[in-house]
Amino acid sequence: MNSTRSVHRRNEPEPEQGKRSEQIRQALSKVGERVSNGMSVPDACREVGITKPTYYRWRRNTLPARPALTSETAQHVLNVAESLCAEHGLEVSMREIARAAEVSNATLSYHFESRNDLLYQICARRVDQLDSERYRLLDVAEERSKPPQLEDVIAAFFLPGLKATASTDPAFASYMRFLGRIAQDPAEEMQAIMARCYGNLHKRFMFAFSRALPDQSLEEVYWRYTAFTGVFVTMAQNPNRINRISTGLVNMTDPETAMEKLMPILVPMMRGPDVAGPAS
Repeated sequence: MNSTRSVHRRNEPEPEQGKRSEQIRQALSKVGERVSNGMSVPDACREVGITKPTYYRWRRNTLPARPALTSETAQHVLNVAESLCAEHGLEVSMREIARAAEVSNATLSYHFESRNDLLYQICARRVDQLDSERYRLLDVAEERSKPPQLEDVIAAFFLPGLKATASTDPAFASYMRFLGRIAQDPAEEMQAIMARCYGNLHKRFMFAFSRALPDQSLEEVYWRYTAFTGVFVTMAQNPNRINRISTGLVNMTDPETAMEKLMPILVPMMRGPDVAGPAS
């Protein structure tokens, strides 16, 4: 009889355990509130008085597992966030996104660990859709000629992007503007997102350009490739700019024509002579 009572007592939650659980929930809520207002997770943890590893450990042990990002709610949030960031910039806060998507801050945090996680998911979800055509065209170029022709490598990178920029699908056009913003943001966290999403693409095309330009040093190819991709990012972010500058004379609605006009500019950019060093 007495032993049974003692077992029941041991199974009862201790008051201190309940208090500790409540403290953890409050800390998680405070961090989540700050993050939803645009604060980074490390800064929010610092204000609340816990370490970042502790926050993620408590969050993992306390919250249910994250749902698949294929869910209707997650995709709706991604669409809204992508549109807001494309139109207003990457400074849009989690609270503004939640309000526009008509979901609670808790729902937003349930699907996305942080603001940077949300931005990464926006960036990553269309990578395959955009780059599969680039890889296909590059494969064709490398099969057609060994080494590949420079013009073919340029077209393999640029033409699918021009088609995406001129897409009549407003969602894809929005993604290209978002991509331009995040690519031009110098913040280390934003560049890390770009590297995760497009690092393999850059390696693949750098290899192809190096083969197409055997007389160029690898260092020179990197310089030229950086300028080359910079042209693409600028045009992708604001495809209507050339229309405004030319007062309607030139537009980018036809990707094939745009590629034809750009090719004589992009080829010398990549093929030009090595920059001469100082005279001895």
